[in-house]
Order: sequence, then structure tokens, then C-alpha cells
Amino acid sequence: MTSSAFNTNEIQDILQHFEFYQGTLDELSVVPQRLTNQNARFRIGDKQWVIKRYDADNAPKNLALSHELQKHLASEGFPAATLELTKNGESLVRRGQHLYSVHQWIRGRHHNHIETGETISEKLICEVAANLGRFHCIASKHYESRIEPDLANAKALLQSPLENANAICAKNRLGIRGDSLLKWKLFKSPMDRWLLTTFPKFQRLAEQLARIPLAQGSALQEVVLTHNDINWLNLIFDDHESLIAIIDFDNIQFAPRQAEIGSAALVVAGGNTSHRSLFLEHYERSSGLSVDPDAVRISMLVRSARSFLWSMQAYRSKAVNDIDMLSTWMHFLDSTLDQFISDPDFRHLLQH
Repeated sequence: MTSSAFNTNEIQDILQHFEFYQGTLDELSVVPQRLTNQNARFRIGDKQWVIKRYDADNAPKNLALSHELQKHLASEGFPAATLELTKNGESLVRRGQHLYSVHQWIRGRHHNHIETGETISEKLICEVAANLGRFHCIASKHYESRIEPDLANAKALLQSPLENANAICAKNRLGIRGDSLLKWKLFKSPMDRWLLTTFPKFQRLAEQLARIPLAQGSALQEVVLTHNDINWLNLIFDDHESLIAIIDFDNIQFAPRQAEIGSAALVVAGGNTSHRSLFLEHYERSSGLSVDPDAVRISMLVRSARSFLWSMQAYRSKAVNDIDMLSTWMHFLDSTLDQFISDPDFRHLLQH
């Protein structure tokens, strides 16, 4: 559904279910569409909210669990956007083929050193690490009875980049390999030419990750409920670089804890060894949970490969509107991988 179909009458109809709504909206604006939902921001007086709309048949599979988690996080005082409940105590409203949820808007700012090129401060690193650690601590205690070591999950994690690479190389109905389409493209953009030279590096990384023995990644068998989308757009800070909210829990899933640590460390620390050490130190201190350095490094490599290959697929299928932002992220992944490859602590993990 296009953004123009998200209108005032529709939102007012949904808001009738909530106590805070008194019949009028002072301001409404549609915000960029996400993969599984469309959002609108509205204001009543001096307060603002976000309303999310999902296609009921395509809503995140763990949406109900996500809302359960958000309510529990609120009870623990964890920094997250407040999920509003209806007069009947429900977090979702159904209208036709859509589901809706309403969340308080968090006033703050994003910090994305990858896009700005600024040097990330140690405080930002510590804030993200400490709050991720606290989140894992809360989630692991609350959902402990649902969590068991999962060998299949660890194996799937190591194999996933190769699946992404194979999808890019798959033949179309004319028998032409997907990675060959760029080679034969008549008018190549600078991005096209860069991908042709860079893709083989990530394809090789995917093959190396798939060969890592499970014994080497045994710590990846420990599964917890993860946020599964830690990135700068989902982290909101105040003017003093204190983290005031982690948002967007739509993608939560039970997954290896070390994998989420590694994924977040990639976003925050990149290939900077001292920043990574600082991140892991504050994660452990906040959570009281152990960190396995090799499992984290493997997870950083997996996230690098998966994200680059997924981004390449999105670029080829024209599924991304902001090519400049995508390019910046992919170049960051490429330069970070070069740092990993030159680091003996990473290099020995891939020698199989």
C-alpha cells in the first residue's frame, strides 16, 4: 500500500481504541516505509506518537512476542519506546487486512559515524554495549525456560552467508548466472564496477565461514531472545550521548547471543580493535554474561558477509531507495573486512 493511503480518518479510527485519544489530531506525517510495516507520526498537543501498520498476512512472525517483550522491558525500566495499550489492554488493533500498534515518540538524535565520517566517542560505544548487555540479561532471565542450546541455529548462522552468495549467483530462467548480469550490463555505473571487483572477496568469505567447524563456534549454540536489528537508526541518544531508547523490536528472534554481540560490535566498533575491546568489556560488566572472543569475531564476519551480500541483492533488484546510504554502508563493510583479514585474531578463524 502506498503512503498516500495512510490517512487521517484511518488513524483516527484506530485511535478510538486508546484512552489518550480525545477525538482530534494536531499533526500527521507519514514516515519512510519499512520492509514489513508503514509508519506515521502524529501529534496531540505537546505529545507525539508513532502508529505502525502491518499487512496482517505479512506481519513479523514474532510480533506478539515482541509486544510481550516490550511490556516486560517497560516494567524493568529499560530504555525503550512505550507501547500503548488499548482500553481493553491489547497492543494490536485489527482493521480489515491490517494490524496497528501505537508507540510513544522518543525525542532524541541518532549518531551514525559510518555516514558522517566522524570519530565515534568512547561514551557512545560504552552506552550501546552496556544497554545491549542489560537487554540480554533481562531477556535471558525472563525467557530462560524457552531457551535451550541450539546446534542447528549455530550451523545455520555459519552457512547463511554462502546461501546469500549462492542466491546472487543463481541462474535465471535463461540460464544466465546472476553475478554475470552485471558483467554484461551495457552501461555500468561506478557502483556496478565496484561490485564486480568486490563481490568475489565476500563470496570467498562466505565459503570460508561455511567451513568453520561447529566445535570452533560452540559458544554460538547459546540462544537468547535477541533484538536482531541493532543499528544506528534504532538507537536514540540525548544531546550528551546517553542512550535514551532502543527502538523497533519487530525483528526479535531467538538466536545465538554471541552473534548479536558480534553484529552490534561490527556496527559500533567496525575494525577498530580498541573500540571492540571497550565494547566487549562494557557488555560483560553490564550484563554479567560471558563473552567468547572467537564467537564474537566469527559473528562479526558473518554479519559483514550477510549484510554486504544482502545489500548487493537489494541493489540489483532496485529494492532500496537511498543508493548513497547503501553504498556508504557497503564500503564500510568492505574496508572493515580488509581490517579483519589483516588481523591475526580474525585470520586464523578462516584457515580451514
